[in-house]
Amino acid sequence: MCADDGAAVGAFLADADNHRRQFERTQTIRSGTSCVVLLRDAVADGEAHPRHLAAIADSLRLGNDEPPEFASLPDQYELDDHGRAVFRWNLGVAAIDQRRAAIGLPSLAADLARRRSGAPAYEIGPGLWEPWPPRRDAPN
Repeated sequence: MCADDGAAVGAFLADADNHRRQFERTQTIRSGTSCVVLLRDAVADGEAHPRHLAAIADSLRLGNDEPPEFASLPDQYELDDHGRAVFRWNLGVAAIDQRRAAIGLPSLAADLARRRSGAPAYEIGPGLWEPWPPRRDAPN
């Protein structure tokens, strides 16, 4: 009887742990999705760099085994012999480039050229490839 009770308790605890992990994953996805919404607004208002939005959005999609929205993470593709991105999903680079342009990112080809040259394509900051914050040259 004790062995059966012990097995039942073990199964109950394992099932509870699975439910806890699923709940935590769901909460992470919800908070990540909320973060993406806030970042979209911040990028549109010029308060955040588009790469931050792209990295968070693509990271969430990668974690869910979904195709990238912006192809901002090297883990989302491999490079062929010609240095072009090869995705495991059937994706159109033109659609990715449209989404990238809409938030102010250079084309995927420009990022890949930087990557092939050995320089990181995601340098953000004063005096770097993508200066941040953007210069405000408007006269007062």
